[in-house]
Amino acid sequence: MRHKNLIAVLIVVALLMGFSLATYGQGKGQPKKGQTTTQQDRDRDQTRDQDRDKTPDQDKDQDRDRDRDRDRDFIRANDQQRDQVNAELTMMERNRIQVREMIEECGNDGFTQNQARQQHERIRNQMQNMEQEHERMRLGLNAYQAQRFQNQLGKIEQNREMLRNRIQMMEQEMNRGELDRIRQRNHLREMEKAMKKWQKQVRDMQKHMNAG
Repeated sequence: MRHKNLIAVLIVVALLMGFSLATYGQGKGQPKKGQTTTQQDRDRDQTRDQDRDKTPDQDKDQDRDRDRDRDRDFIRANDQQRDQVNAELTMMERNRIQVREMIEECGNDGFTQNQARQQHERIRNQMQNMEQEHERMRLGLNAYQAQRFQNQLGKIEQNREMLRNRIQMMEQEMNRGELDRIRQRNHLREMEKAMKKWQKQVRDMQKHMNAG
């Protein structure tokens, strides 16, 4: 009887020791409660730092997209502006073709002073019509568009001034009897170049205004 009791006691002791060793083994590989909290805090801080680092770039991208959308909305042409831009381009192309025809006329040996005067009168009228169309288009711009296209408008003004000067030089030479077909042709060629540059600036405005 005593022998059976001893065996039972030994079995109980063995079970208790096995349970204790198993519990110790599981706990040994796990961090303590305080260690777990500290690691979680470090992970949270790192995530917050990463988010903070991304935020400025994301804000810049959003601001840039917003500015681009606002710029596109403010410079988009309305129906009236679209008609004005197209009218100016149509007028300029028609006048440029006529100047090209005048240049060919100057190539004739029989070109006379009377033909030169007729060309000068046509050029002067064309210039007045182009300037009227341009002023109508320019005054139709809103304040944002006028500011946005300040560079193009400035270059157009330079071309307008060049054309005025050429017309004035032609008139002065005619009054002095010095205008021949060679001089006339050179003036017209320079005027055609100025018209092309003028057209280029208006087309650039048209593209940005979606007025085509």
